Amino acid sequence: RVFSRGIRQEDVAATELMRSLVAQIAQFLERQRGLERILESEARKAAILEASLDAVITVDPRGQVVEFNAAAESLFGYRREDAVGQSLSELIVPPRMREQALAGFARYQTTGDKGLLGKRFDAFAMKSDGSEFPVEVAMAPIGSGDRRMLTIFVCDASARMKAERDVTSYRERLRTLMADMLVNEERERRQLATDLHDGLSQTIALTRIKLSA
Repeated sequence: RVFSRGIRQEDVAATELMRSLVAQIAQFLERQRGLERILESEARKAAILEASLDAVITVDPRGQVVEFNAAAESLFGYRREDAVGQSLSELIVPPRMREQALAGFARYQTTGDKGLLGKRFDAFAMKSDGSEFPVEVAMAPIGSGDRRMLTIFVCDASARMKAERDVTSYRERLRTLMADMLVNEERERRQLATDLHDGLSQTIALTRIKLSA
């Protein structure tokens, strides 16, 4: 009987050990699946980021670039490896606008003030050669607390603004032409009235003279 009890205790211990091993293996597999899902999600995000037609830039709480997609490389003229780790304000913000940009970023990091977040607005950016050009910008926050980052979407607005200027110029020319047409029309109307009045009066006077004769 003692021997049998020893066998049963060993069986119970082996069973518990097996259950523990199975549980650990299940937890390990679940962590692996979770890691795979995260990697797949990151891969999808990276693919979307690279496929974006807009320049997409993410900065950390210090304002340093942590993401710089292919469209940003093409738009600003920097390679990704040269842009990452650099201060965004010194990289693409024109010197005349840096103080304002830095103040807005500091206010966002300190107070969480959304300001222009979630809105599209026009601004000016700077290429790697120092030239300025108009852009359309949208910003979205990522994370919270000390890891609050900011993703910035930038689109070259040069073509749109040129089209808007062309439309404005066309409207101005159209208004000028219409004003000139009205002035000419009024001049012609007055000339016609003068010709009709003077010519008709002379004709009537000449007719009277002939009738009298």
